[in-house]
Amino acid sequence: MVKGQTQQMSQEDMNRRSEEGRAQNVERKQSESRRRKEAEDSKQQNRDKAIRVQKKRAQKSWISEYGTYVLVAAGVLAFFIFLRMEPKTSENLDSAEAPAIEDMYISDHNEGDTSYNLGSNKLFDGVSLAESRKIFKNYFNQQVLFPRCAAKKSKEALPENFNWQDSNPGCVKRITNQELCSSSWAIATLSAFTDRFCAKSGDQAYRASVQHVLTCEKKTSKGCDAGYLIGALEYGRTRGYVHAECMPYKPYDIAVDCNMAEINKCFQKEKVKDYCSVTGVEDIKREIMENGPVVSLFPAYRDFLIYKDGVFAPIGDAARVDGHQALKVIGWNTSGKTPYWIAENSFGIEWGESGIVKVAMKVHDSSLDKTAIAVNVDYNEEAQE
Repeated sequence: MVKGQTQQMSQEDMNRRSEEGRAQNVERKQSESRRRKEAEDSKQQNRDKAIRVQKKRAQKSWISEYGTYVLVAAGVLAFFIFLRMEPKTSENLDSAEAPAIEDMYISDHNEGDTSYNLGSNKLFDGVSLAESRKIFKNYFNQQVLFPRCAAKKSKEALPENFNWQDSNPGCVKRITNQELCSSSWAIATLSAFTDRFCAKSGDQAYRASVQHVLTCEKKTSKGCDAGYLIGALEYGRTRGYVHAECMPYKPYDIAVDCNMAEINKCFQKEKVKDYCSVTGVEDIKREIMENGPVVSLFPAYRDFLIYKDGVFAPIGDAARVDGHQALKVIGWNTSGKTPYWIAENSFGIEWGESGIVKVAMKVHDSSLDKTAIAVNVDYNEEAQE
């Protein structure tokens, strides 16, 4: 009996020991597996660290070798950026979200001591400053030189005040709203041509078609995207302008092709005889008084977009939007404290003084005092009789 129990216990011990051995073996293998994984992780971390160190060393080496050149290049770039900087701009002027019309900005300005007031208008309602830039791509000419007007022979004293429209009320036309189209290069030019044609011919109904020029003058200009005063005049000299009633102004519906077969069906077409540039305040005044309105360019100041009334006299560091606006200059006033030009714009009648702006003479970067374009109409009174 005792012997059997002894054998049974021995067998149980053996089984238990066998189980313990297997458990120990499994635990040992798991432990070895963990150690291998930890070793591999440690090696990977060491490799990653080594790579980072090598990169840092490479960067330091590159900086050591080329850093001086980089610093010099950065300095030169900063210098040229400084040279190209515009005059002082208002806060967020370059922001795509900054609106052209800000009530607080207008209120603050009008409460200050300035010669002009600001106000909202239809054209720039809901338009950002960034969007407004696209309408100011108006230029004189692709070439540096163009014909100069003959020197004025008259030495008669000029009046302190003059407005061509007061002398020719029957030739005054409704002011155009160009909308978000860079077309003032054509509007101002053809408006001056229309005025002079009216005064010379007595035809008060005719108005030169801006749409005609926007559609067909492709030698130098690009419709609503950009244009040149001389390009518009040269087209009028070689091809003429049809009546606006035949081709009304539709800036968002400019034909891709200039269909001359259809255009030639228009009932009236008038041509430019020639054109020239007149320089200097006195000669520009005399040209307006003797022959009619002229055309020039004015910098697109931020306040110009929301001008309401008064004499627009921005200071030298006033905020500006890129580009220029073409204006038809119709007169002047030098009797007050601040001499100014009287000009017709193309922002609609809700802008300015019913579409008219008084621009101070001697404004920084303004061409109004320096250069204006005069156009002569091709009209022969004797031939018409």
